[in-house]
Formats: sequence, C-alpha cells, structure tokens
Amino acid sequence: MTANLHEIMCTIQGEGALVGSSQVFVRFSGCNLSCLYCDTEKSFVESKVCNIYKQVGTNKDIDTVNNPLSVDMVSNIIKRYKSPWVSFTGGEPLLNADFIAKIILDLQGYGYQFLLETNGTLPEQLAKVIDLIDYISMDIKLPSTVGQNYFSQHKEFLSIAQQKPCYLKMVLIPEYTREEITPMLQLIKNINPDIPLFIQPVTPRKGFNTLNIFECIDVQNYCLDYVNDVRILPQIHPWLGLI
Repeated sequence: MTANLHEIMCTIQGEGALVGSSQVFVRFSGCNLSCLYCDTEKSFVESKVCNIYKQVGTNKDIDTVNNPLSVDMVSNIIKRYKSPWVSFTGGEPLLNADFIAKIILDLQGYGYQFLLETNGTLPEQLAKVIDLIDYISMDIKLPSTVGQNYFSQHKEFLSIAQQKPCYLKMVLIPEYTREEITPMLQLIKNINPDIPLFIQPVTPRKGFNTLNIFECIDVQNYCLDYVNDVRILPQIHPWLGLI
C-alpha cells in the first residue's frame, strides 16, 4: 500500500486545542474541497516528491523522497523526530484512510498519539480509523468559505467523531454571515454542546483581511448561546515564523 504525500515535518501545532505541542505532521496530497482561505494549496494535487524537513520548525534543510511512499517509509521517517504526537493532515487525510490505519498499526508500541486534522466531510472514511485515532480536529466549513453547504456531511461526521476526544474549528472570513453560523451551532448543540469550538479568524494572506477582535468576541458571545466552550484562537505559527 502506498500514498502520495506532500511533506513530513516536525513543528509546533499552531491551531486548536493542542496548540503549542510538538507534532510530526504527515501531510497528504489531494483534497475534496477548495476553501478560499486554504494555506496549503500546493497539497491539492499529487506531487512527484515528498519534502522531508530535517530541522524542527523550519524549511532550511530539506530532503526529498519520490512519491508514492509506502507505509514502512512513512513510519521510519516519523521515527526520526522526537515528538509524542503524529498529525495526519492535508489536503484531506481521510482520502487515504486505509493508509493511515496501516501507519498507526505499524507504530503501535512506540508511544505515539495520533491527531486527525480533517474537513469533516467524509464520515464513511472516518469510520475506518475512529478506533485508532486519539484526537480529532474537525473543521466546520461555512458556505462563505467553500461555496456550498456541508451541513449533512458535518452532522454525520460529528456523530462519529464525538466518540473520541475532539474539537471543532470554524474559520471566519470577513464575508461570513450570522445566518450560516446558526444551523452549524444548532447541529453541535444537538450532538454534544460540550465539544470545544475554536473561532479562528482567517490569517491575513492572498488579499484576505482578518476580522477585528471585537467582532470575533461578538461571534463568540453568540455561539455561547448554543455551545458551552467557545474559544478565539488565530493561527500562531505564522506569527512565530514557523512552518
């Protein structure tokens, strides 16, 4: 079994509930969505090589490995880093759910914990790995960011994901509307209102302006009518100059 990967690196987690922790990021190529704010556009398509970042937090020293990679190759690369967490990300990692399951099984006994960072639209693929994953970071995709409504997919996905520790991340762009947030909040409330929800104002790039902090606080207060734990947290790694 093989998969096409964009990069493997070790750096600190810059988003969500595990922010600041050291993690090995296994970034898969390919995605089933095209978000306006995406900061990993190069991972949309399959690449000829996978970049291996040798130094923590920087891209100054890179090796390359020809794609696709085998499970053994990926496992051996992960073992080079001193980190307790492995994050499967993308792109959309669940497009390679079977491959992820094989990696986790191959690394059992080495003390790793496994985080899945996902757009929350592939519930059938999540079901393949839910018993093996330790933590789930699930995006809430608003129509203003992806061009259509993924409410039904999110509902089915979160019903499965909440079996494990998880948190939700909702990226807000200036064009968001209160009307598109409300049904998502009702969805979370109906499944489990104690799941943490992170409001992430979009990182300024590609012509995007971010939101005023007081507007974020206003959204936070609105969300607290539905969800018990709502936090505001921008991406921190761009501000720290880390990859």
